[in-house]
Amino acid sequence: MFSPSDEGQYFNFDQNDVSNSASNDEQVLYYDWLADSATTSHICNKRKAFMVYTPIENLSIAGVGQLKMHAKGRGTVQLQSLYKGQVTILQLHNVLYVPDNRHNLLLLGRWDRDGHYYTGQNSQLTLFTKEGRGVARGTKITNNLYKMQIKYIPKPQDPHCSFTASKPPKSWETWHKCFGHIGYGGLQ
Repeated sequence: MFSPSDEGQYFNFDQNDVSNSASNDEQVLYYDWLADSATTSHICNKRKAFMVYTPIENLSIAGVGQLKMHAKGRGTVQLQSLYKGQVTILQLHNVLYVPDNRHNLLLLGRWDRDGHYYTGQNSQLTLFTKEGRGVARGTKITNNLYKMQIKYIPKPQDPHCSFTASKPPKSWETWHKCFGHIGYGGLQ
């Protein structure tokens, strides 16, 4: 059974349309993670991003501007970051699965509460481990939101991505899914 967060069941869903930014396109937005200092839970909109997943009853959650969403489950998500040439795997626990949410949200308050920390200056955010090692960077795009340079790691054993040489060639759509919904131009 889902237990509410310590802070209550209010979540800050992004109502700012950042898609008009020249540096953002629909493909990038769909898979980006935003660090948020105003929400109360990590949120992921991709079911296949969960390494550990537990379905929950259709939990109604509210956000800014009376926006209502439904969480369908929660679990653990692994993220990969590239910071100063070093790849780091970040693991987030108790992430809500909210398929209709536009963005994936990394809760800065929970990051801090778990013993990590972050700094912000000149519209740049840096996440640090408990030991003080920088692991991820983000750029402020609007009030309380930072576009992070991280991506989720799909759960292994995806049956769509298991191929043998004796099978006929796979379709562009299959390859598109196997490579994390990369654009068709990237597949070429």
